[in-house]
Amino acid sequence: MPGERVLIRRDGEKLVLEPVKTPSTLKELLMAWREEPQLSPEDDFPDIQDVAATPEDIL
Repeated sequence: MPGERVLIRRDGEKLVLEPVKTPSTLKELLMAWREEPQLSPEDDFPDIQDVAATPEDIL
């Protein structure tokens, strides 16, 4: 079987192993990402306050 990764799924009484094809071009990568489910709101980054840097005496 080509590759190092497989997708395991059940088909009735059968367990099916399918090789996972790694995208080799940017176009293939973008198409693979398009097939992924959308992230839920709980996966959003939290708001971060943009605090100004404080000056430091380094010399």
